[in-house]
Amino acid sequence: AGSFNCSGSMLAAGMMDGTIQLWSSVGKKVGQSEQAAKLPAWKVKILEKQRWTYNSRPGQLVRKAHEPETEITDLSFARDGHTLLSRGGDGTLRVWDLRNFKKPVKVFDDLLCNYATTACTFSPDEQLILTGVSCNKAGDGGALVFYDSSSFEFVRR
Repeated sequence: AGSFNCSGSMLAAGMMDGTIQLWSSVGKKVGQSEQAAKLPAWKVKILEKQRWTYNSRPGQLVRKAHEPETEITDLSFARDGHTLLSRGGDGTLRVWDLRNFKKPVKVFDDLLCNYATTACTFSPDEQLILTGVSCNKAGDGGALVFYDSSSFEFVRR
């Protein structure tokens, strides 16, 4: 899974091992890495316009952000610039504060996730957090679940 923040200056990437990586373009210039120096001039021009380095490393990462060997199915930034949602195949939805990106602020669990495309997002006014929940094997339980984005209280299913 991957998601850009609203300004396009940060990319969050969810790895298959449960790790979340944050990549920033702020302050980066093409040519900082050895690989970028080996590029043809026309590719360097494209990279300059995109403001991304050709070969770089994440600025921040959290290993085991979700259970290892479970896929991160979606990531979603809030417009506030420091809140990130992550949805995982481990049946959790996690809320992260990027200013202290060590452990989640809130973990919602018991959210069955059978599909690698299960999403999480904020409502347009960012008052709610929502995600999908898969059906069980009997075909029961599939739903959208809503939580209040400030109190993290359950709102409805």
